[in-house]
Amino acid sequence: MGSVTDVKIEGVDELNKQFKKLKTEYGTGHVRNVTVSFGTNYGLYVHEDLEAYHPTGENKFLEKAVARNADRVAKAVERGIQSTNFGLALYHGGLLIQREAQKLTPVKSGNLRGSARTERERT
Repeated sequence: MGSVTDVKIEGVDELNKQFKKLKTEYGTGHVRNVTVSFGTNYGLYVHEDLEAYHPTGENKFLEKAVARNADRVAKAVERGIQSTNFGLALYHGGLLIQREAQKLTPVKSGNLRGSARTERERT
């Protein structure tokens, strides 16, 4: 099991490609990046353990939330840009991914699901 920096979330490249196109069309505003994460010390292990059985939820919950919702997030960001700035629209896209990932966490309650957060990185 690698460190957090060794984890690659599948589906992000396609989503980033769509966001770069939107940035070119609409500008960046004051927000450059949005990070969706889970803050427990065991979240990475639950996410990456492909052998574990989960009666509810799934492993790779963040990765699957991105992959399954990439088009939906990109469209939501694009719609949001039309009524607000790019940074806020991108933040709302991050919140959509966070919500979908929380639905997939392997526990119905507890620290892991509650540790999800979406943060904006300002320029």
